[in-house]
Amino acid sequence: MERIECRTYKNYAVVAEKSAAEFQALINLITVPETWFFRDDEPFVYLAEYIHTVRLKNQDVRPLSILSLPCSSGEEPYTIAMVLRECGLAYSEFRIHAYDINGAVLEKARQGLYSNHSFRSANRTIVLPKSCGRRLILMWAIY
Repeated sequence: MERIECRTYKNYAVVAEKSAAEFQALINLITVPETWFFRDDEPFVYLAEYIHTVRLKNQDVRPLSILSLPCSSGEEPYTIAMVLRECGLAYSEFRIHAYDINGAVLEKARQGLYSNHSFRSANRTIVLPKSCGRRLILMWAIY
């Protein structure tokens, strides 16, 4: 509010309603972009189970389409891609549509550059279904 010299919330609301840029700035300020790679094991284990028990058994050749919403700064959709690749799907066999209302974090996702904070689940193992044939060992290195 100070940046655009609004003295009351009511005045700021009027400005934000009329200015798409100011409305986006407000959204970027009030959203909480909290995420990291492999943040929660269960959805990714379930995804791997689905790939092996349904998709591969049925020999479904249509590209798999996954929506990641909200995707924040991209750690979740990138994790989904890692799991799908680990299950044997080629990049051409899936599409991940990732969206977030916060434009600043979407730009970070497009860049694909992450700090140590995004790797809080690193150096541990996620056990994927036996049909996947392996464990996904999370390790990372800084170059």
